Amino acid sequence: MDAPQTTSRAKTTVASRRKPPTRPTRTSRAGGVNPWVPNQHGAWAMLVVPIITGWVVAITNAAELGARQWVTLVALPVAWFVGYFSFFAAGLWWKARNPQRKASYAKPMVVYGAIAALCVLIAVVARPSLLWWAVAFVPLIAVAVWEVYRNRPRSVASGVSTTLASALMLPVVATSVDLTPAFHPDMQALRVHPAWLGMWWATVGMVLYFVGTIFYVKTMIREKNNPQFYRVSVGYHAVALVVSVVAVWALVFLVGSTPPPGTHSSIRIWVSAAVLILMMAAACARAVVIPRLAHKNPRAWTPKRVGIYEVPLCVLAAAVALVA
Repeated sequence: MDAPQTTSRAKTTVASRRKPPTRPTRTSRAGGVNPWVPNQHGAWAMLVVPIITGWVVAITNAAELGARQWVTLVALPVAWFVGYFSFFAAGLWWKARNPQRKASYAKPMVVYGAIAALCVLIAVVARPSLLWWAVAFVPLIAVAVWEVYRNRPRSVASGVSTTLASALMLPVVATSVDLTPAFHPDMQALRVHPAWLGMWWATVGMVLYFVGTIFYVKTMIREKNNPQFYRVSVGYHAVALVVSVVAVWALVFLVGSTPPPGTHSSIRIWVSAAVLILMMAAACARAVVIPRLAHKNPRAWTPKRVGIYEVPLCVLAAAVALVA
């Protein structure tokens, strides 16, 4: 009775050896991560919101929208998105030790990097004044690259530098076309256009809000059992709320006077300011309350749910500029 069982087992072993291996997918070759598509889902809002807001500001305040302007408006977002994709793949490539994985990461890093470089070149040729923004972007990108080199791509320093760079894409895109003369501040008359105020309020608001998400998300996931980090997060959001109020006061009363009270322009300015303060107040409240709720019921607060609850704040961040 033992011989047939032994023969059956032998046939099974031979058959399993002859079975051709399943061809690995692009994702499995990369060790469970697709190097062509970043898996940091929380970064998408940070990438998209400033670009779209800058687009709307540019289009609604442009003095002219010819072929050169449209080339710039298309090249800049493409350069930003694929540049981030290249940066993500580069982080995987640097951390990998397996030669096969390193090769699989190198391809998207090079492809995306080449596309980003080409788009930057096209944008600069169409709008040479964009080169001035290198003063702000070079140090921020250098910090992010340094953190990747130190194998700390998710550090606070890396998050803050990439957040600042992303928020600055709003004024970069908004001023990448020839805007109407009324858009720019008139320092002699001490007058500023509502859209100009809204653009910089939104930039400040996005910096304060998106930097805050670095601390807040950590209190919900990686540092959810760390009371000290929770206090840091709450403290940051409280300071950010104060800074937003001071920024509104400074831009209105120090940079330039507002239009006459009751006019359409003055109403837009104060609505924009109110939205900024409302956004930061809401962000501060959720930084205090939601981590406590999640601590009581951790299974209910999945990363997906945490991200969904951030959508209204992202809409408010864009509205700061769009209502001005």
